[in-house]
Amino acid sequence: MAEPDDTALDSRLRDALGRAARPGDSAGVADAIRSRLAAGDPGTPVAGPVAPGWGRRLFGGLLGAIILGVVLVGGTAVGVGVALTGGGGERTAVPTMPAAPTPSPTPTVTPTATAEPAPGPTAIPVPEPLPVPAPPVPAADTTAPTVQASSSAAMLYAANGSSTTITAIAEDAVGVAQVTIVWSGFASGSAAMTPSGGVWTYLFTLPPGPPGSGQIDVVVTALDAAGNAASTTVSVPVTP
Repeated sequence: MAEPDDTALDSRLRDALGRAARPGDSAGVADAIRSRLAAGDPGTPVAGPVAPGWGRRLFGGLLGAIILGVVLVGGTAVGVGVALTGGGGERTAVPTMPAAPTPSPTPTVTPTATAEPAPGPTAIPVPEPLPVPAPPVPAADTTAPTVQASSSAAMLYAANGSSTTITAIAEDAVGVAQVTIVWSGFASGSAAMTPSGGVWTYLFTLPPGPPGSGQIDVVVTALDAAGNAASTTVSVPVTP
């Protein structure tokens, strides 16, 4: 088999590699190969029976393999390699770039749900009872009432047992509870007066007895609810 022209073979290889090197490759490897081909880079010679150029004696033997590998891990190009074998020699067109380390995903920690205690019954505060104020203590009544008394008769007659009306006017800031009379002299005794029309009265009758003369002294006493007392005296003469 006739050996193909090296220039034509190089041209075909450049065309093939140029089509494989798509513009915009994310790894930048394909762009680098395309740039080198556009600049006319004939490849890097290696030790062995291979003459300069891309394609000498490749078709004279067996075009062993053209391996174009673009390995993407997580969207990152690891490398592109081209190995050319033929006619007892090897040529490495582009060295394979080392793979970039892939970051390990950060594990997502799921928070553990904490059970909340069930709400208990809400205690209703009981209001404190309001203190009951003590009733005011009235001031002690120490004032005695006032009392005035008079007799309807200017003289009593012992022979026929005449009578007279004793009248008393008693007043007090709180109130008069009772008015009493006590008489002594020509005769003696005691009695309670009767209230009537704002005054206190008592009909005194001299008991009949032997003729004589003298005097009846009538003591009129007014009492209030506190026990305070006030007195006055009315004197009536007695004749036979």
